[in-house]
Amino acid sequence: MKNGSEISNPGVEPLKTSPADKRRAAVAERRRERREQYRLLAPPDVRHRRREARRWLDEKAVRITNPRVCERRPGERLFDSLEERKAVADVLYDALRRNDPELLRAVERLLFEDGTRDMGITLEEWKIRSQRWSERISKVRAEMREAGLI
Repeated sequence: MKNGSEISNPGVEPLKTSPADKRRAAVAERRRERREQYRLLAPPDVRHRRREARRWLDEKAVRITNPRVCERRPGERLFDSLEERKAVADVLYDALRRNDPELLRAVERLLFEDGTRDMGITLEEWKIRSQRWSERISKVRAEMREAGLI
């Protein structure tokens, strides 16, 4: 008579998890808990306006940041200080608040989600996200130039 099933090996010890696996599991668990807590604090979600809100944030970034050196055009006006950039951003937000409050809620939700997503990431993950963001903003800047919006 057999003591174990065909798939179990009674004399073999189960695999031990490495310390790195335990750390990853702990980090994942903290992120899950944080997401659950943030879900309670998050602004209302306007799901059908998310794509439009992301585009608005990208266009705002184009309008308040200086282009990379390789994207600059002769005679183009550049921002000299953070105060100038903040003034332009405030004007854009005020216009959004007046004209489309629902889109404003979607924008606030995306900003909240982006902020919570960035908490606790490694430097390497941050560099990858920064590179993707920069490429996306460059593409939007080129589209806006072609359309004559900037």
